[in-house]
Amino acid sequence: MQDWTAGYITDIPYTCGYYHEMNPLWLRLVFASCGAVFPDAGAACELGYGQGLSTTIHASATQWQWHGTDFNPSQASFARHLAAHTGAAPELAADSFAEFAARTDLPDFDLICLHGIWSWITDDNRRVLVDFIRRKLKIGGVLYLSYNAMPGWAPLLPLRQLLAGHAANLGGSRLKRTEQALDFAKRVVATAPLYLRNAPQLAERLQSLEEHSPHYLAHEYLNGTWQPMHFSAVADWLHEARLEYVCNANPLDQIEALNTTPEQQALMAEIDDPLQREDLRDLMISRSFRKDCWIKGRRPLPASAAEALLRAQRVVLAVPRERVQLTIRSAAREASLHEAIHLPLLDCLQDQQILTLGELETRLRAHNVSPPQLREAVMVLAGSGYLAPAHDDAAIEQLCPRVQAFNRHLLEYARSDAQIQYLASPVTGGGLAVDRISQLMLLARQEGLPREQWPAYAWHCLEAHGQRLLKDGVPVESEADNIAELDLLAGMMQAELLPVLQRLKAV
Repeated sequence: MQDWTAGYITDIPYTCGYYHEMNPLWLRLVFASCGAVFPDAGAACELGYGQGLSTTIHASATQWQWHGTDFNPSQASFARHLAAHTGAAPELAADSFAEFAARTDLPDFDLICLHGIWSWITDDNRRVLVDFIRRKLKIGGVLYLSYNAMPGWAPLLPLRQLLAGHAANLGGSRLKRTEQALDFAKRVVATAPLYLRNAPQLAERLQSLEEHSPHYLAHEYLNGTWQPMHFSAVADWLHEARLEYVCNANPLDQIEALNTTPEQQALMAEIDDPLQREDLRDLMISRSFRKDCWIKGRRPLPASAAEALLRAQRVVLAVPRERVQLTIRSAAREASLHEAIHLPLLDCLQDQQILTLGELETRLRAHNVSPPQLREAVMVLAGSGYLAPAHDDAAIEQLCPRVQAFNRHLLEYARSDAQIQYLASPVTGGGLAVDRISQLMLLARQEGLPREQWPAYAWHCLEAHGQRLLKDGVPVESEADNIAELDLLAGMMQAELLPVLQRLKAV
């Protein structure tokens, strides 16, 4: 009997992650910063959508029509459950890639997204996907493709082999084998193998794995097929689909001073071949994960048109102003942001005011902030997770009712489960990180309870499932102590997070 899993783990669910890089509004901002045109609202497709959180958030919070497939029936069932509450009816299949690609009822797509899955599938499935992209991505359409990358993974390949090989020879459940394999790898490193001289970062990476759930570790490290790739190798695959590389979806990646030294930049400038230059740059920064944007037929833009495109971009602060740190960490170094530029910019954007870059230029002239300085500051704040693109007012008004209804469902889900720690925003078109305790407080508020009753409400939800708060890593035991801690958290949520969620119309 043929193995329908093709070596991919299906017996435990994948984590319920959200990936903002697939938000069409986000991609439009990234493209505008490169002087490239992103498609207008149309049809989008996510191949390998996992639990479906990204697809359903973007279906609810944008005007795009979303499709997708994931061949894991359990994940597809959960994703369809979420989709039923989006108000947008995304069409989520449970087909294999080959079955999905053979369908004749699908539209041509303006955007196709693959997050991570490229690293975990066979070459036969990669050929199916490339052919699907070639046939179904429109001229002017965009591919978002993220994957495990070389050379950053090169010194860590033995760690993956060690984990996968040991887990394969154990009995018991997949999760138990994952935990045992991780423990075995720690014991191996504790013997100080000589390989650590060549790859000292292996021990650090192994220690960091303890921060992740066994579900994530199993999917990331233990799939039967697991292949990090050089950028140029991926480009060779996509050549048949007639795609042109545009940029990385992380705006910080576009700021060279944050990633490479002047000497490295001078060396890269000697390379004419853009594919080789990307490979060299990945070596310079030891990149282990890429988030690439490709386009089928990039439209040449006159400088004036590219300028107008960027100046029309609307942005909004997506976090409380107080949470913005003026120190950021990039691939190469830690950098302090220029207060003379960023503080006036944050003054303009505080209280989640939505402004275009053109409007910000006008307001910041009095502070001697030039347009290039403003644009770099905007991209730094966006890449750091503080700033988000924003819909126009008409779209926000249209999307608001269905997004808030979808969020109500997510809040209800938090009664019994902590795996979805996001809400959607009709302003940003994407997800906002909201922890489960805050979600329970918001649910109490939406049910009309006064502020003083929120902690008890959250406590009863936790207690019903035998759960306790943790303080300094230790469970809080008594009901009174749990409610006291919850009261502190409720005060912080009400003062900091709730006003932002209201201004971004998530609640």
